[in-house]
Amino acid sequence: MSEFQRIHKLPTDALAPLLAASIDEGFHFVERLVREWEEGKVRFNRPGELLLAALVIGRLSSAGSV
Repeated sequence: MSEFQRIHKLPTDALAPLLAASIDEGFHFVERLVREWEEGKVRFNRPGELLLAALVIGRLSSAGSV
């Protein structure tokens, strides 16, 4: 079963495999998200913003594993 869930705290442990894969493939948007979240630059808490996670069987998913 898959679902979407709003993220209020970035799940950095769950993002680790996606982060590593994105860096290996030359895409740095996940790395930027993690860095800017840790720096407090982004929180997706302003009007009209939100951060969603795709969960498959309760676990964070990437498009490659759906």
